[in-house]
Amino acid sequence: PYALYIYKEIAAGNINPDQLISYEEKYYNKGTGIIKKSDFGTTYSVKDLVYYSLNDSDNIAHIMLHKNFGVKGYNDMLKNLGTKQLYLTAGNPWGYTSSRSAALVWQEIYNFSLQGNEGIEFLNILSNGKYNYFKEVMPTIPSASKTGFASKDVVETGIVFGEHPYIAIAIANKGGNIGAYTQVLKLVSYMNDIMNEYDVYLETK
Repeated sequence: PYALYIYKEIAAGNINPDQLISYEEKYYNKGTGIIKKSDFGTTYSVKDLVYYSLNDSDNIAHIMLHKNFGVKGYNDMLKNLGTKQLYLTAGNPWGYTSSRSAALVWQEIYNFSLQGNEGIEFLNILSNGKYNYFKEVMPTIPSASKTGFASKDVVETGIVFGEHPYIAIAIANKGGNIGAYTQVLKLVSYMNDIMNEYDVYLETK
């Protein structure tokens, strides 16, 4: 959702996508991503940081954006969407999510994709990401996705562009990352079965 906020600000002309931000020691995070392998002082454009945060789940890219662009506008965006979770503070770039809040953000991502080139570009990044559990279960159906994990929780969120596109959210927290990952794949498979049954039902109407 923070990447969505940045792209919406780019579309509004409030953020320069080519603005360079320097990777400094204060941004270091040992979690997922590739920027941590770079030398301090390496510069990245805003657009590159958004890409790395989405495609590689790069924690440092997210932190760099958060520290440079703050949370007021971002939290205002969430309030306007009606989410109850995902809010951030200036001192903490990590929030909490829920199925409902994630679904509202994905609805906005879809709406944003209908409004111009930046929205299309943003959705394309999410449609071609490195990690996508929907494609593991249904590789022939296009989908946009943002996967994540923290502690024992694994989350898959996105849009499945089947015959009748739908927003899909799967969250599991049992058995550590591997166990939760397995559960998420099962949940995605269940959703796929339900939608297939729905498609068959519609054909009989």
